[in-house]
Amino acid sequence: MCISIPRIYIIYSKVIEEEIFKRKELIRLLRAEGLSERIVRRRIAMTVLPSLVSQLASYYALMLQLQVFIEPIVGSPGLGYMLLTGIIECDIPLVVASFTLIGILSVLVVAVGYLVSGLLGPRLRNEWHES
Repeated sequence: MCISIPRIYIIYSKVIEEEIFKRKELIRLLRAEGLSERIVRRRIAMTVLPSLVSQLASYYALMLQLQVFIEPIVGSPGLGYMLLTGIIECDIPLVVASFTLIGILSVLVVAVGYLVSGLLGPRLRNEWHES
């Protein structure tokens, strides 16, 4: 259950491109103030980081859900393989427990991702402290 480094880079660069498109005026202002390109990139990266973390959390939750289909094809023993075996053998408690576990893990991964992105984002962090 691992995302490859090129996939993370593609997600990261896509999010950065969208953020740069949204914040062209900010980038122009930062460059006009005489800040170096490195500092401008760092400011944009810190702006993008919360949305990147939440997207990665969503991808991890999706991978948890897709393991049900991938593990039996590959033949590796795991939760997906056990779930398929339970379906074939009509073991209803095993099937229900497997789906419940996958659902709970998916919700936990997404919740942790959103909490971390909230802690990383200064705007979200300030909104939490005000309310």
